[in-house]
Amino acid sequence: MFERIKKLKKELNQINNLKTRRRTVSSKTKICPSCTAELEPLNEQLEWLMPQKYICKKCSYLGTAYFEK
Repeated sequence: MFERIKKLKKELNQINNLKTRRRTVSSKTKICPSCTAELEPLNEQLEWLMPQKYICKKCSYLGTAYFEK
């Protein structure tokens, strides 16, 4: 039973790594709608289910809306 759980965790990590790589390949600069500074992605466990959230280091904006440059 524990071996199967370990195997599933390993497969989930591999899937998450693939999704992360895909997202960085088609990267455009994300701009904060509040202060026009650059946004950084906020990593979450449920990123496959929920929209990607971004955080601004300058004004502490946290959300899914952004401008692209």
